[in-house]
Amino acid sequence: MNKIIKQVIELNKNKKEEAFVYIVKHFENLLCSRINRVDELYREDLTQELVFGLFILIKKFVIRNYEIDDSIFTRENLLELQKHKFQNINTVFKLDYISLFMEKYDSKIFIEAFDNFNYRKKLIEEYSLFCNENQFISKVRKAFDFITNRFCKLIELDKEHCIEKREDYDSMINQIVDKSTIENKKSIYNLELSENDLCFLLDCIDEKNLNFLSQKKIAEKRKVTQQAVSKRIKRIQQKLRGSKGG
Repeated sequence: MNKIIKQVIELNKNKKEEAFVYIVKHFENLLCSRINRVDELYREDLTQELVFGLFILIKKFVIRNYEIDDSIFTRENLLELQKHKFQNINTVFKLDYISLFMEKYDSKIFIEAFDNFNYRKKLIEEYSLFCNENQFISKVRKAFDFITNRFCKLIELDKEHCIEKREDYDSMINQIVDKSTIENKKSIYNLELSENDLCFLLDCIDEKNLNFLSQKKIAEKRKVTQQAVSKRIKRIQQKLRGSKGG
């Protein structure tokens, strides 16, 4: 039970890679639902952004201590709960997530907790983990939505940037593309590069000095990871080599 939050604790405590793999696997459907919001061209980059965002959230997530007052575990309260078949658990305990917790664990764990101190201690531990896990999952959903929405806005800005700056591409991109790639001074548009590749290349240039920016600066400029920049550059280089070979 509560394996997700246990893996979060494990990752932060012992830095075990398997814990992170397990967490990513758990959120696979959520990741796919966000990734499918963008065109296939952008999905690899968005995947990296989401996974990186998940990792940062894990590192920053603070485990809270959700306690249950020991005075609640009285015979009178147990009889009251049993009388209403635990439908009144929110009224008796007055705690966050308590009804959801009971749905997950069944009323048996509560009955045992009323009768046995060790069971009670176990219930309180699991309840605290359960609350933290619900908080974590909620934050992951919000983080994924934020990252995806921001990413989609950046795509739109890229497209606008592309249209506005198209006339400058040849002169600027020629500063970073191997001249031998372009035969007979053909336009850069004759290469196997998409509009988005051209936008990306433009962002790789220091317009003031016409120098190629470092991958770190490109990442900061585009608000993505340096790893995403490196992969994008390699893909473009492969396209250029393919055009030259053809």
